[in-house]
Amino acid sequence: MKKFKSVISVIITLCATLSIAEEIEYSRSEYIDRLEMRPRTSMTGRPYVFPRILFKYGQFQNYLNWWVDRPLIMQRSLRYPTGSFTHFLKADFLQNTYPLVKKYDFDGMQCLPPPKQSGRMYEIICKSLEEIGAKDFFTLLQFYGGGGIDNKSYRYGYYDRITKVALASPNSFRVNGKVVISNYLAYWWKKPGNLKKLLDKLRKDNGDTFLFVADMGAQIARLTRGMERKGLKADQAPKAQLEKLKNEFRAWLDVADGLEFASASHTNCHSNSYDKKFSESIYRDVVIPAMLQVLNEPEYRDKKLLGLSASIGYTNFFSGANSSEMNTRRLRQSFESAISARPDYVTLPEWNEVNENTCIQPTVSNGWTTQRIFKYLMSFVNGQKPTPDEGDNLNIPNVAVSYRKTLKYGEVLAIELLNIPDSETSDNYTAQLTLKNINNKLVHKFPLETFTVKTMKDITYYIPTGQFASDVVLYPELTVTNPMGKSMRFSNLHYIRLHPTVCRDYQSVKQSLRDQLKPSQVDFTVVKVDGGKVEISGRFECNESLASVEALENEREVFAYDRLKEFDPNRDCVIYVEALAAGNEMLSGNITIEGTSEIYVRPIEHPNSDFTGLKTDGNVIKVNQRINQLHRSFYIRIPKKDASRTVLKCNLNGKIFKLPVKNLLKKRVFGLALNEKQTYLKISRVDTQPDIPVRINAKSAEFNFSAIPHRKYPVYSLRAISVSGKIYRSKAIMPFKPSPEPKVNLNVWDEFANKPVTIRVAKSRIPDLTYKYDPGNGDILGCKWGDLWNAEMGGGIKYGDTFHYRNSRYPRNAPAASPRKIKYADNRYHFEFDGKGTYITMPQEAFPRGPFTLSLDIKPRSEKPQVIFRHYGTFIGSLTLMLENGELVANFTDKTVKNHKFNTGLHIPFNKWSKLKVSYDYKILIFSVNGKSKSYPFSKRGFYFNPCVFGGQTRPDFGVRKGMNFFKGDIKDIRIVHNTE
Repeated sequence: MKKFKSVISVIITLCATLSIAEEIEYSRSEYIDRLEMRPRTSMTGRPYVFPRILFKYGQFQNYLNWWVDRPLIMQRSLRYPTGSFTHFLKADFLQNTYPLVKKYDFDGMQCLPPPKQSGRMYEIICKSLEEIGAKDFFTLLQFYGGGGIDNKSYRYGYYDRITKVALASPNSFRVNGKVVISNYLAYWWKKPGNLKKLLDKLRKDNGDTFLFVADMGAQIARLTRGMERKGLKADQAPKAQLEKLKNEFRAWLDVADGLEFASASHTNCHSNSYDKKFSESIYRDVVIPAMLQVLNEPEYRDKKLLGLSASIGYTNFFSGANSSEMNTRRLRQSFESAISARPDYVTLPEWNEVNENTCIQPTVSNGWTTQRIFKYLMSFVNGQKPTPDEGDNLNIPNVAVSYRKTLKYGEVLAIELLNIPDSETSDNYTAQLTLKNINNKLVHKFPLETFTVKTMKDITYYIPTGQFASDVVLYPELTVTNPMGKSMRFSNLHYIRLHPTVCRDYQSVKQSLRDQLKPSQVDFTVVKVDGGKVEISGRFECNESLASVEALENEREVFAYDRLKEFDPNRDCVIYVEALAAGNEMLSGNITIEGTSEIYVRPIEHPNSDFTGLKTDGNVIKVNQRINQLHRSFYIRIPKKDASRTVLKCNLNGKIFKLPVKNLLKKRVFGLALNEKQTYLKISRVDTQPDIPVRINAKSAEFNFSAIPHRKYPVYSLRAISVSGKIYRSKAIMPFKPSPEPKVNLNVWDEFANKPVTIRVAKSRIPDLTYKYDPGNGDILGCKWGDLWNAEMGGGIKYGDTFHYRNSRYPRNAPAASPRKIKYADNRYHFEFDGKGTYITMPQEAFPRGPFTLSLDIKPRSEKPQVIFRHYGTFIGSLTLMLENGELVANFTDKTVKNHKFNTGLHIPFNKWSKLKVSYDYKILIFSVNGKSKSYPFSKRGFYFNPCVFGGQTRPDFGVRKGMNFFKGDIKDIRIVHNTE
């Protein structure tokens, strides 16, 4: 008998089906969208809709080797309008952003000018719209920050200048002739009186020409996050807190011209998953009524503006903070909740924020699905009939299939089938989903589902992944029978990759069937060759002009066809140079390249990152660049034929060293802690696609190259994207398959049942991270399991890392960041930590959220209280190990942000080597020192996936008290297994 549960949404659906394949456990929900508006008299007549634009992200920059997604419509040929790189281009805005926003039928865009650039980009946008005579397209200015009326922040810096730009622009959003100005968190002004001083000054200098709407995001979050933590439902909202919130609304309304709530993306309900789920009821039935009640009071009624928001989600793979996209449900539910209040405007944070994957703009993962959804929603807002996109094949129903691309066992795979209305017809069509494994074996056939063309409805299957412990890859396939009776099978949807213990990417892939790119010919092969390499070849032909054809490894681009051949893996050796600092420092000096016949050097040209202090004089690269936490970096390209004799002679910040390229190719990476101010240099070989090439602008592409895998069991695929934004995805290929035996028990947290369960997994797939130091890697500690898990000695500075500046509290006067490497046997080293600031950091999920065994040899040399190990990045992860009064003390921060302290009583002697081991399996937490153990019944989950650090991170919180020190002593033989032993 199949295990089957019913999930309640708007409609409860119970059904039982017979499968011709395996019986699997899953549940099914059905959601019919609620499009309605309250009978409120708004000041604008109907809601105006504005996605928020961030100026630093364009559609011409390099998005590779950093983010998990990128814009769908790329036009790299725009990148160098004057011969040099810049982060914002007028041509990109006019040719790409502006027409795309209009394609969604939006009313314009909300602009958030960054203070440091004083609105220059905002001014360019306003003037550009005026120059082209853009009609019925508006900009909604948004203030950033909470500055005051001093000249630095007011006139010369920000507020007065951008206000004047908005007032001068005919495209500014106006109500009753006045320009509307919103803001990013009114809380930054602390009190309404502080904001009043700024607004009074602005009105004195500019007249009564604008309306300011105060964002209540921080105030509302105090209520909603408290309800989330306590698991409260909408009808359980604390009355006292609600009244306090309404009083705050009144206080800000007495100063401002309206209220806004711009934080729908963080309105969540209590969830047992690592991607928080949206609470439609809290937003629709608590937050919005509270705002409407106050706005309807006599002193505010018909006099104050209301702004609300909607969001696609928030999936931050750097920090581990995730508000689930819920495939497309969060977007639809949050927008429908917002317009149900008939607000004056709705903002959509954000159009193009790739750090947080909040993108409303079309991306490779989202395709045109979000656009199709909004085209329908905007037809309702504007009181018009829904219509299809231009050029649509109307024989294919307007249906989208969405799900997460990657999961770890225990998480729930949610596959959504969504009908997006494009007419008012009542015709029906059917769809049936099947799952197959990498061998094309049928795993399960789901029920035949019926959709009505005019009804926005999704059907979602929730499938616990622990039952697929023998599978690395699953393939969804969809068979659709249109209203005319024609059946079509869609078998080239994105694969689903499953991992026993690791997952950082919580973004969904959203695939409209009408946006599938059909090939006339496609070939793709990946073959193992000697030396652990693979030979990859492919050919793709279609009847449309192509933008890109790419080979991917685990969803990351390792090759892209480049008609200009800027980077050719068969011809070139590409080297990546990255410099970071915890604060603002300078990287100065030069790199002389000897032994090569040709040199090509340029910055990586990511958004929000540059390397302007770079000059090449013959074979000398001159560097004079300000560096900080941003990944400021550049590429060096030399002919592969010269690599064996080429040497990099470096003189940077007083550090002089030679780096033979043949050694770099063998060791793969070299790191160096440059000085005591947490300045770190990393030089590595590049085995991925360095940049997005120019558009192919042809209907075919063919390639062949060799590659070195980056993962132990890589999954390869081919992707082709047309200039119009249609996408083809191939089946996955695994040239290196894990040994299926022996299998071991692995406890995972089954989020479907909300409890730990035991599954059987091939031992070969469970990460076993052991570290061995090689002087050829400098301040990099190599991991035998793969380069992905390499540790940095003195690094860990980038966004999301352990020593990212906002959270690190790194000692100001630390003489060094990297520990000393002491050789004690043939090719064996231990690490000497000075207790003042030396440490070793490991990347995200080196220390897992699930079961683990952490072991190391340790020799303390100080009796001061000190941190041995900490699972910490932008936020706390879980475990902290400390030494207090000669005994091992631990703290575990769980998923509810509750701390659990363990005074183990286990003695760690000074000036002697001890074996320290900690293991956990969701049932028992065991600490062991020199064979003596202390165990605790324990069943909690860690907070976030994060990096970890040995030797430091003493920020006083999450179990670390003030006065705690960095570790002083020696450590060796570090090992982290993603299971118990």
